[in-house]
Amino acid sequence: MKRFLRPLLLSLLWRGVVRKLKFEQPRVIAVTGSIGKTSAKEAIALILEASDFPVVKTHGNLGTDVGVPLSLLGFDELPTRFGWINVVYRSLFPYCIQYQTRPYYILEYSSDKPGDIAFLTERLPADVGVITQIAPVHLQFFTDLAALTEEELAIRHGLKSGGVLVANADDPAQLSLKQGSVPIIWYGIKDMLVERSEAGLLIIVDGVRYQTLLLGTHQLIPLLAAIAVGQMEGITTEDLQAQVALYQVPAGRGRMLEGRDGITIIDDTYNASPEAVKASLRMLKEVAGTRTTVAVLGQMNELGAQAETLHREVGAAASTVDRLVVIGPHGLAMKEAAIDAGISKDCVTVFATSEECLERFAELVFE
Repeated sequence: MKRFLRPLLLSLLWRGVVRKLKFEQPRVIAVTGSIGKTSAKEAIALILEASDFPVVKTHGNLGTDVGVPLSLLGFDELPTRFGWINVVYRSLFPYCIQYQTRPYYILEYSSDKPGDIAFLTERLPADVGVITQIAPVHLQFFTDLAALTEEELAIRHGLKSGGVLVANADDPAQLSLKQGSVPIIWYGIKDMLVERSEAGLLIIVDGVRYQTLLLGTHQLIPLLAAIAVGQMEGITTEDLQAQVALYQVPAGRGRMLEGRDGITIIDDTYNASPEAVKASLRMLKEVAGTRTTVAVLGQMNELGAQAETLHREVGAAASTVDRLVVIGPHGLAMKEAAIDAGISKDCVTVFATSEECLERFAELVFE
Protein backbone atom coordinates (compact mmCIF):
# COMPACT_ATOMS: atom_id res chain seq x y z
CA MET A 1 0.00 0.00 0.00
CA LYS A 2 2.79 2.43 0.96
CA ARG A 3 4.62 1.68 -2.30
CA PHE A 4 1.54 2.84 -4.18
CA LEU A 5 0.73 5.86 -2.00
CA ARG A 6 4.20 7.42 -2.00
CA PRO A 7 4.44 8.01 -5.78
CA LEU A 8 0.87 9.34 -5.74
CA LEU A 9 1.69 11.69 -2.87
CA LEU A 10 4.86 12.91 -4.60
CA SER A 11 2.90 13.60 -7.75
CA LEU A 12 0.33 15.64 -5.84
CA LEU A 13 2.96 17.60 -3.90
CA TRP A 14 4.97 18.57 -6.94
CA ARG A 15 1.83 19.40 -8.93
CA GLY A 16 1.00 21.93 -6.23
CA VAL A 17 4.53 23.35 -6.39
CA VAL A 18 4.38 23.73 -10.16
CA ARG A 19 1.20 25.79 -9.83
CA LYS A 20 2.83 27.90 -7.12
CA LEU A 21 5.86 28.53 -9.34
CA LYS A 22 3.66 29.93 -12.10
CA PHE A 23 2.28 32.53 -9.72
CA GLU A 24 5.51 33.49 -7.94
CA GLN A 25 8.23 33.12 -10.61
CA PRO A 26 10.96 32.77 -7.96
CA ARG A 27 14.71 33.00 -8.19
CA VAL A 28 15.83 29.57 -6.97
CA ILE A 29 19.01 29.04 -4.95
CA ALA A 30 19.64 25.35 -4.24
CA VAL A 31 22.17 24.23 -1.62
CA THR A 32 23.73 20.78 -1.57
CA GLY A 33 26.75 19.01 -0.08
CA SER A 34 27.47 16.45 2.63
CA ILE A 35 28.23 18.96 5.40
CA GLY A 36 26.80 22.38 6.14
CA LYS A 37 23.72 22.46 3.89
CA THR A 38 21.33 23.68 6.55
CA SER A 39 23.85 26.22 7.89
CA ALA A 40 24.47 27.60 4.39
CA LYS A 41 20.75 27.75 3.63
CA GLU A 42 20.08 29.71 6.81
CA ALA A 43 23.02 32.07 6.18
CA ILE A 44 21.95 32.74 2.59
CA ALA A 45 18.36 33.38 3.67
CA LEU A 46 19.51 35.82 6.36
CA ILE A 47 21.74 37.76 3.97
CA LEU A 48 19.09 37.95 1.24
CA GLU A 49 16.60 39.37 3.73
CA ALA A 50 18.49 42.60 3.09
CA SER A 51 17.21 42.57 -0.50
CA ASP A 52 13.95 44.04 -1.77
CA PHE A 53 12.41 40.61 -2.34
CA PRO A 54 10.67 38.09 -0.06
CA VAL A 55 12.68 35.07 1.08
CA VAL A 56 11.17 31.57 1.22
CA LYS A 57 13.25 28.67 2.50
CA THR A 58 12.94 24.99 3.26
CA HIS A 59 12.18 24.39 6.93
CA GLY A 60 14.72 22.67 9.15
CA ASN A 61 16.41 19.99 7.12
CA LEU A 62 13.42 19.22 4.87
CA GLY A 63 15.52 18.85 1.75
CA THR A 64 14.19 15.60 0.35
CA ASP A 65 11.82 14.79 -2.51
CA VAL A 66 8.97 15.12 0.00
CA GLY A 67 10.45 17.79 2.26
CA VAL A 68 11.10 20.43 -0.40
CA PRO A 69 7.51 20.58 -1.74
CA LEU A 70 6.13 20.40 1.81
CA SER A 71 8.12 23.50 2.74
CA LEU A 72 7.06 25.37 -0.38
CA LEU A 73 3.42 24.56 0.31
CA GLY A 74 3.72 26.04 3.79
CA PHE A 75 4.51 23.10 6.09
CA ASP A 76 7.41 23.27 8.55
CA GLU A 77 7.59 19.57 9.42
CA LEU A 78 6.42 16.17 8.26
CA PRO A 79 2.69 15.99 8.98
CA THR A 80 1.11 13.51 11.34
CA ARG A 81 -1.18 10.82 9.99
CA PHE A 82 -4.25 13.02 9.60
CA GLY A 83 -2.19 16.08 8.73
CA TRP A 84 -1.63 14.62 5.28
CA ILE A 85 -5.25 15.47 4.49
CA ASN A 86 -4.30 19.15 4.65
CA VAL A 87 -1.23 18.44 2.50
CA VAL A 88 -3.37 16.87 -0.20
CA TYR A 89 -5.82 19.79 -0.03
CA ARG A 90 -3.06 22.39 -0.54
CA SER A 91 -1.59 20.33 -3.35
CA LEU A 92 -4.89 20.14 -5.19
CA PHE A 93 -5.99 23.70 -4.41
CA PRO A 94 -2.85 25.88 -4.17
CA TYR A 95 -5.00 28.98 -4.63
CA CYS A 96 -5.59 28.89 -0.86
CA ILE A 97 -1.89 29.68 -0.34
CA GLN A 98 -0.72 33.26 0.08
CA TYR A 99 1.65 34.03 -2.79
CA GLN A 100 4.77 36.18 -2.85
CA THR A 101 5.96 38.43 -5.67
CA ARG A 102 9.14 37.12 -7.30
CA PRO A 103 10.64 35.73 -4.09
CA TYR A 104 13.93 34.03 -3.46
CA TYR A 105 13.57 30.30 -2.86
CA ILE A 106 16.48 29.11 -0.68
CA LEU A 107 16.23 25.34 -0.87
CA GLU A 108 18.24 22.57 0.72
CA TYR A 109 18.69 19.65 -1.68
CA SER A 110 19.56 16.46 0.24
CA SER A 111 20.66 13.12 -1.13
CA ASP A 112 20.28 9.81 0.68
CA LYS A 113 20.74 7.65 -2.40
CA PRO A 114 21.85 7.97 -6.04
CA GLY A 115 19.46 10.03 -8.15
CA ASP A 116 18.00 12.19 -5.39
CA ILE A 117 19.66 15.41 -6.61
CA ALA A 118 18.59 14.74 -10.19
CA PHE A 119 14.99 14.16 -9.01
CA LEU A 120 14.92 17.55 -7.29
CA THR A 121 16.64 19.55 -10.02
CA GLU A 122 14.45 18.07 -12.75
CA ARG A 123 11.39 19.38 -10.95
CA LEU A 124 12.89 22.61 -9.62
CA PRO A 125 15.99 23.75 -11.56
CA ALA A 126 18.14 26.34 -9.83
CA ASP A 127 19.34 29.78 -10.87
CA VAL A 128 22.19 29.37 -8.39
CA GLY A 129 23.60 26.06 -7.16
CA VAL A 130 25.64 26.17 -3.95
CA ILE A 131 27.91 23.30 -2.90
CA THR A 132 29.23 23.29 0.66
CA GLN A 133 31.55 20.36 1.35
CA ILE A 134 31.60 16.73 0.27
CA ALA A 135 32.56 14.13 2.87
CA PRO A 136 31.76 10.48 3.70
CA VAL A 137 28.14 10.43 4.89
CA HIS A 138 25.23 8.15 3.92
CA LEU A 139 27.82 5.75 2.49
CA GLN A 140 25.56 2.78 3.10
CA PHE A 141 23.63 3.93 0.02
CA PHE A 142 26.68 4.56 -2.19
CA THR A 143 29.42 2.25 -3.40
CA ASP A 144 32.17 4.66 -2.36
CA LEU A 145 33.03 8.33 -1.84
CA ALA A 146 33.47 8.81 -5.59
CA ALA A 147 29.85 7.78 -6.16
CA LEU A 148 28.69 10.15 -3.43
CA THR A 149 30.75 12.95 -4.96
CA GLU A 150 29.19 12.42 -8.37
CA GLU A 151 25.74 12.54 -6.78
CA GLU A 152 26.41 15.85 -5.00
CA LEU A 153 28.02 17.41 -8.10
CA ALA A 154 24.97 16.44 -10.17
CA ILE A 155 23.51 19.81 -9.22
CA ARG A 156 25.61 21.30 -12.03
CA HIS A 157 23.31 19.52 -14.50
CA GLY A 158 20.22 20.96 -12.81
CA LEU A 159 20.83 24.66 -13.36
CA LYS A 160 18.63 26.86 -15.48
CA SER A 161 20.06 28.39 -18.64
CA GLY A 162 22.52 31.03 -17.46
CA GLY A 163 22.71 29.46 -14.01
CA VAL A 164 25.79 29.78 -11.80
CA LEU A 165 27.52 27.46 -9.35
CA VAL A 166 28.97 28.68 -6.04
CA ALA A 167 31.62 26.10 -5.14
CA ASN A 168 34.15 25.44 -2.38
CA ALA A 169 37.71 25.91 -3.64
CA ASP A 170 39.11 24.15 -0.56
CA ASP A 171 37.25 20.91 -1.26
CA PRO A 172 39.31 18.57 -3.50
CA ALA A 173 36.11 16.77 -4.54
CA GLN A 174 34.85 19.94 -6.24
CA LEU A 175 37.95 20.81 -8.24
CA SER A 176 36.78 18.65 -11.15
CA LEU A 177 34.12 21.31 -11.76
CA LYS A 178 36.84 23.52 -13.29
CA GLN A 179 36.82 21.27 -16.35
CA GLY A 180 33.16 21.96 -17.09
CA SER A 181 31.47 24.83 -18.88
CA VAL A 182 29.20 26.03 -16.05
CA PRO A 183 30.08 29.49 -14.68
CA ILE A 184 31.49 29.14 -11.16
CA ILE A 185 32.06 31.55 -8.28
CA TRP A 186 34.65 30.07 -5.91
CA TYR A 187 34.90 30.66 -2.18
CA GLY A 188 37.15 29.22 0.54
CA ILE A 189 39.00 29.79 3.80
CA LYS A 190 42.47 28.72 2.68
CA ASP A 191 44.97 31.59 3.09
CA MET A 192 42.17 33.87 4.33
CA LEU A 193 42.93 36.10 7.31
CA VAL A 194 40.99 34.85 10.35
CA GLU A 195 41.26 36.41 13.79
CA ARG A 196 39.62 35.33 17.05
CA SER A 197 37.90 38.08 19.04
CA GLU A 198 35.76 37.97 22.17
CA ALA A 199 32.62 38.09 20.02
CA GLY A 200 33.74 35.37 17.61
CA LEU A 201 35.85 34.96 14.48
CA LEU A 202 36.72 38.05 12.45
CA ILE A 203 37.41 37.51 8.75
CA ILE A 204 38.46 39.58 5.75
CA VAL A 205 36.81 38.74 2.41
CA ASP A 206 37.75 40.71 -0.70
CA GLY A 207 39.21 43.42 1.53
CA VAL A 208 36.05 43.73 3.66
CA ARG A 209 36.08 42.96 7.39
CA TYR A 210 33.28 40.83 8.78
CA GLN A 211 32.73 40.24 12.47
CA THR A 212 31.01 36.90 13.10
CA LEU A 213 29.59 35.07 16.09
CA LEU A 214 31.21 31.81 14.98
CA LEU A 215 33.58 29.71 17.10
CA GLY A 216 35.35 27.41 14.62
CA THR A 217 36.93 27.98 11.23
CA HIS A 218 34.94 25.10 9.71
CA GLN A 219 31.75 27.03 10.51
CA LEU A 220 32.93 29.74 8.11
CA ILE A 221 32.40 27.54 5.04
CA PRO A 222 28.60 27.93 4.87
CA LEU A 223 28.89 31.63 5.74
CA LEU A 224 31.43 32.30 2.99
CA ALA A 225 29.13 30.60 0.50
CA ALA A 226 26.35 32.93 1.66
CA ILE A 227 28.57 36.01 1.31
CA ALA A 228 29.40 34.93 -2.25
CA VAL A 229 25.70 34.58 -3.05
CA GLY A 230 24.95 37.95 -1.44
CA GLN A 231 27.64 39.67 -3.51
CA MET A 232 26.31 38.07 -6.68
CA GLU A 233 22.76 39.16 -5.85
CA GLY A 234 23.82 42.78 -5.34
CA ILE A 235 23.61 43.07 -1.55
CA THR A 236 25.61 46.13 -0.47
CA THR A 237 28.79 45.76 1.56
CA GLU A 238 27.19 47.50 4.53
CA ASP A 239 24.17 45.18 4.49
CA LEU A 240 26.42 42.16 4.09
CA GLN A 241 28.44 43.16 7.15
CA ALA A 242 25.29 43.80 9.18
CA GLN A 243 23.66 40.47 8.26
CA VAL A 244 26.86 38.45 8.77
CA ALA A 245 27.17 39.92 12.27
CA LEU A 246 23.72 38.51 13.10
CA TYR A 247 24.28 34.99 11.79
CA GLN A 248 24.27 32.08 14.23
CA VAL A 249 24.71 28.44 13.36
CA PRO A 250 21.52 26.36 13.58
CA ALA A 251 20.84 24.57 16.86
CA GLY A 252 22.95 21.49 17.45
CA ARG A 253 25.69 22.55 15.04
CA GLY A 254 28.32 24.05 17.31
CA ARG A 255 26.46 26.56 19.46
CA MET A 256 28.05 27.64 22.73
CA LEU A 257 25.94 27.25 25.88
CA GLU A 258 26.76 28.19 29.45
CA GLY A 259 26.45 25.30 31.91
CA ARG A 260 26.60 25.28 35.69
CA ASP A 261 29.70 25.74 37.81
CA GLY A 262 31.60 27.60 35.12
CA ILE A 263 31.30 24.87 32.50
CA THR A 264 30.98 25.91 28.85
CA ILE A 265 29.11 23.50 26.57
CA ILE A 266 29.50 23.35 22.80
CA ASP A 267 26.31 21.81 21.46
CA ASP A 268 27.20 19.90 18.32
CA THR A 269 24.63 17.17 18.80
CA TYR A 270 23.09 17.12 15.32
CA ASN A 271 23.79 13.92 13.39
CA ALA A 272 27.33 14.39 12.09
CA SER A 273 29.82 13.04 9.59
CA PRO A 274 33.39 12.04 10.52
CA GLU A 275 34.84 15.23 9.03
CA ALA A 276 32.36 17.40 10.93
CA VAL A 277 33.19 15.67 14.22
CA LYS A 278 36.93 16.10 13.67
CA ALA A 279 36.39 19.78 12.89
CA SER A 280 34.36 20.17 16.09
CA LEU A 281 37.15 18.56 18.10
CA ARG A 282 39.60 21.11 16.71
CA MET A 283 37.16 23.88 17.57
CA LEU A 284 36.85 22.54 21.13
CA LYS A 285 40.58 22.87 21.69
CA GLU A 286 40.73 26.32 20.09
CA VAL A 287 37.90 27.67 22.22
CA ALA A 288 39.02 26.02 25.46
CA GLY A 289 42.57 27.33 25.46
CA THR A 290 44.09 26.16 28.77
CA ARG A 291 40.77 24.94 30.22
CA THR A 292 40.01 21.24 30.67
CA THR A 293 38.29 19.67 27.67
CA VAL A 294 35.77 16.82 27.67
CA ALA A 295 34.45 15.31 24.44
CA VAL A 296 31.27 13.22 24.47
CA LEU A 297 30.96 11.35 21.19
CA GLY A 298 28.05 9.18 20.07
CA GLN A 299 27.63 6.94 17.07
CA MET A 300 27.77 8.26 13.51
CA ASN A 301 25.08 6.58 11.43
CA GLU A 302 24.75 5.51 7.80
CA LEU A 303 28.46 4.92 7.14
CA GLY A 304 28.04 1.45 5.69
CA ALA A 305 31.03 -0.89 5.46
CA GLN A 306 33.44 1.88 6.46
CA ALA A 307 31.71 2.55 9.77
CA GLU A 308 34.35 1.06 12.09
CA THR A 309 37.27 2.56 10.15
CA LEU A 310 35.72 6.03 10.23
CA HIS A 311 34.86 5.74 13.93
CA ARG A 312 38.50 4.83 14.59
CA GLU A 313 39.61 7.93 12.69
CA VAL A 314 37.41 10.07 14.93
CA GLY A 315 38.69 8.27 18.01
CA ALA A 316 42.27 9.08 17.03
CA ALA A 317 41.35 12.73 16.46
CA ALA A 318 39.76 12.85 19.92
CA SER A 319 43.03 11.91 21.61
CA THR A 320 43.79 15.64 22.01
CA VAL A 321 41.11 16.19 24.68
CA ASP A 322 41.63 15.76 28.43
CA ARG A 323 38.74 13.34 28.89
CA LEU A 324 36.90 11.31 26.27
CA VAL A 325 33.48 9.73 26.65
CA VAL A 326 32.27 7.51 23.81
CA ILE A 327 28.84 5.92 23.40
CA GLY A 328 27.55 3.18 21.14
CA PRO A 329 28.58 -0.03 19.36
CA HIS A 330 31.79 1.46 17.97
CA GLY A 331 32.83 2.87 21.34
CA LEU A 332 35.56 0.28 22.00
CA ALA A 333 37.07 0.85 18.56
CA MET A 334 37.13 4.61 19.18
CA LYS A 335 38.72 4.07 22.60
CA GLU A 336 41.45 1.84 21.15
CA ALA A 337 42.22 4.36 18.42
CA ALA A 338 42.36 7.24 20.91
CA ILE A 339 44.74 5.35 23.21
CA ASP A 340 46.93 4.40 20.25
CA ALA A 341 47.04 8.10 19.32
CA GLY A 342 48.28 9.12 22.77
CA ILE A 343 45.48 9.65 25.28
CA SER A 344 45.76 7.82 28.61
CA LYS A 345 43.45 4.82 28.91
CA ASP A 346 42.29 6.17 32.29
CA CYS A 347 40.89 9.23 30.50
CA VAL A 348 38.55 7.30 28.21
CA THR A 349 35.17 5.89 29.25
CA VAL A 350 32.89 3.79 27.06
CA PHE A 351 29.13 3.40 27.45
CA ALA A 352 26.78 1.17 25.52
CA THR A 353 23.89 3.63 25.69
CA SER A 354 23.20 7.31 26.37
CA GLU A 355 21.17 6.34 29.43
CA GLU A 356 24.17 4.59 31.00
CA CYS A 357 26.32 7.65 30.25
CA LEU A 358 23.81 10.00 31.85
CA GLU A 359 23.90 8.08 35.14
CA ARG A 360 27.65 8.67 35.55
CA PHE A 361 28.20 11.81 33.52
CA ALA A 362 28.43 14.26 36.42
CA GLU A 363 31.19 12.33 38.16
CA LEU A 364 33.15 12.06 34.91
CA VAL A 365 33.00 15.81 34.32
CA PHE A 366 33.42 17.11 37.85
CA GLU A 367 35.84 14.62 39.38
